[in-house]
Amino acid sequence: MFRKSSIPLVVAATIALCALSSARAAEPAPHPKPIPPPATGVVTPNSGLPAFDAGKRLAALTEQLKLTPVQQAEMKPVLEDTETKVKAARAPGTPPSAALDKVKSILDGADIQIRVILDGAQKEEWERMKEDVKNANRRTFKTAATPVR
Repeated sequence: MFRKSSIPLVVAATIALCALSSARAAEPAPHPKPIPPPATGVVTPNSGLPAFDAGKRLAALTEQLKLTPVQQAEMKPVLEDTETKVKAARAPGTPPSAALDKVKSILDGADIQIRVILDGAQKEEWERMKEDVKNANRRTFKTAATPVR
């Protein structure tokens, strides 16, 4: 089948192929498209709940609900108290399900206090804002849970 003179050629070719394949294996293959990190403040299924920041929340509510200076002064302690309670509920070592239940309860209590501060049109806008957040969260997790085909 093989001549004695062809054996060194086969051995040399095998060695060359092994060297070539090991050289290719040593080079990491470049990723075709780098995956950027999620934008700041965007909730993803793996990022958990965003932190409650009373100052940012007051600024956003002032802009969206057109709060008067008096309303801002009334709203600030409510939001600061809520921030403190939410941080305590999310303390390290707290099981996520327990933390979620506590945070929901805290936010429900804050919602009652906030509605007392708002006037009629602001209350309607507040309810619309809450509904938008609820719908956005449903879309985020619904699309994240959709299987890839």
